Amino acid sequence: MINWKNILLLAFFNLFASFSFASNQATESNSGTNYFVNSKIFGEEQRIQIYLPDDYKNSSKEYPVMYVMDGDWYFLHGVSYQKSLSYIEHSPEYIVVGITTDPILFNRQSFFRTKEFQLKRSKLTNYLAKEIIPFMEKQFRVSDERIYFGWEIAGLLGADIFAQHTELFTGYILASPTPLLDDQIEKIERALNNETMKNKFIYFSTSQAESWTTGQTNKLAKLLKEKAPKSLKWKYDILEGEDHYSTPIPAIYQGLKTYFSDYFPIRFNSLKEFNDFGGLTQLYAH
Repeated sequence: MINWKNILLLAFFNLFASFSFASNQATESNSGTNYFVNSKIFGEEQRIQIYLPDDYKNSSKEYPVMYVMDGDWYFLHGVSYQKSLSYIEHSPEYIVVGITTDPILFNRQSFFRTKEFQLKRSKLTNYLAKEIIPFMEKQFRVSDERIYFGWEIAGLLGADIFAQHTELFTGYILASPTPLLDDQIEKIERALNNETMKNKFIYFSTSQAESWTTGQTNKLAKLLKEKAPKSLKWKYDILEGEDHYSTPIPAIYQGLKTYFSDYFPIRFNSLKEFNDFGGLTQLYAH
């Protein structure tokens, strides 16, 4: 079982690492690098955080990228799980990008975040699609695997992108997407048969304490169970012992673990286990 307190302590210790600020270049620290990107969409520089895996400089391979919305809050969790999951061979090494949403979405006050999202969700989507993703492709060795993480209103943005711009990311991890309204669910339903849904992944979760949103997330889960194509991989969790503000931490872990489930090393303790798995045919497929 993951000890969330230890993960939080690691994140807080990393906060003391110093960052250097510069346009399109910066000095590395133990927990990443800060960049200022000139944004034509928002009409001013926007700060992003980038963490490169330990072996990035010594390799020539391309890396998956995880884009973490509300980076000031959750970037370090993405970094921590990159280190821990890759260490135990439950994921490849991947790049983590923190998208700073303050002051774009102001702060944790739901009214202001919701209002700003409604006004700026098109800008935020274009910011990711036309500025941040191209910036990463130009500056770094990245693969075509891109994972989106968002909590609350940023989770709702992820649901919106999943429905209308599915091709932007290969995986979506959405913690407590709020407010997940019927029109978002209907958009997802209409998009399920699109070619862009092929081989995509979505993980979404809520907590037992979030009575205002579980009805809608249950509705989305029911839709996916009944109508999702086989090529769409998905998982839904109702997290026990969590609340609206704590769901992002286990959601990141569970989402990444599920997304990279095919990456786990396969070990068999007997010939029977190997045959039950599916033998050589299934091993080659894996």
